[in-house]
Amino acid sequence: MRVTSLKYTVIAIILMTLTLYASYSLYQSTTSPPEAGSVHVITDMLGREVNLSLPAQRIVVLTSAEAETLYALGAEGQIVGIGRLTANNPYLPEELRSKTVVGDPFAGVDFEALIALNPDVVILQIGHGKAGEILAKLEELKIPTVCTQLKTVDDLYICIDLLAQISGRDAAPLKNFIKEIFTSIENRVSKLPLDQRPRALLLGKIRENMITVFAGGSAWASLVEFCGGINIAFKENFTTSWPKVSLEKIIEWNPEVIIVVAFRKADLQERMQEIAQWRTVAAVKNGKVYGLLGGTREFGSFLEWSPRFAIAALQMANILHPNLFKDLNWKVAAVELLTRFYKMNINSEDLPEIVILT
Repeated sequence: MRVTSLKYTVIAIILMTLTLYASYSLYQSTTSPPEAGSVHVITDMLGREVNLSLPAQRIVVLTSAEAETLYALGAEGQIVGIGRLTANNPYLPEELRSKTVVGDPFAGVDFEALIALNPDVVILQIGHGKAGEILAKLEELKIPTVCTQLKTVDDLYICIDLLAQISGRDAAPLKNFIKEIFTSIENRVSKLPLDQRPRALLLGKIRENMITVFAGGSAWASLVEFCGGINIAFKENFTTSWPKVSLEKIIEWNPEVIIVVAFRKADLQERMQEIAQWRTVAAVKNGKVYGLLGGTREFGSFLEWSPRFAIAALQMANILHPNLFKDLNWKVAAVELLTRFYKMNINSEDLPEIVILT
């Protein structure tokens, strides 16, 4: 009787052990990280869900800012196709700039060339040119497309995380570097009362006595406020984020600081010379007219929705509050960004100064 009881007890223990082992094995299989190449659902910056095999090995990136971010993350080897402006971006190496050009959101896309690259995913920045039409066509062709949309500093963090996820790279080093810069600016200007925030204006093209200003809804214009200024164009209800106003309107606003933006140095100098004639405007009278390069066409530009945007923020903070930011040298930060993440061999002397109207 005792032998029979002992036998059943042993059998019960064995069955329990096998059950526990099976349960543990099942738990491990459902909680372990998925293997490379498995399909994931990615939510892009428009809230669209996209099925992707990760990490993506064949990426077509249509805008230069995202190409820069992928490069700064170390994913340049996974890029097989680029946008038109990327091919001339001075911040990217020749091997990346020489990838197959398939068009861009402004001029349109050569879909035949894009399809021939057999991409795992296309990266498309929404909000410019023909981007909406291009997205519709890519969806029709059933080519996986991840959209970005950059309007705020937080959007830049989200974009870095998204591109790191797609490429299988670590976002933390790059994101933490630029986040430290933005946080330093935010912490300092948050304590400023309104009467210590200069009334500023961000200007673009000047043609036939009409001046393009960066107003409400413009991402670049919001940087003025982020860096402790008051963008006086925000008080007007324009129908566009880049309205054209008369010189009389500028005189009426009477900005204390003017920041001129251009994509090329020659255009910047031309605009600065034009503004020099506005002698009744406070910014001109007091020598507070500054020029910044934007975009990707010439080296020395930082005002772009790539990791370089953090340096543009430091430049603008130094313009608006030179005493408050005198210990934060934008050139030192730029050299670290470009050597550490862009793999460039440069020093502070290689960077052009902020243009000041004298």
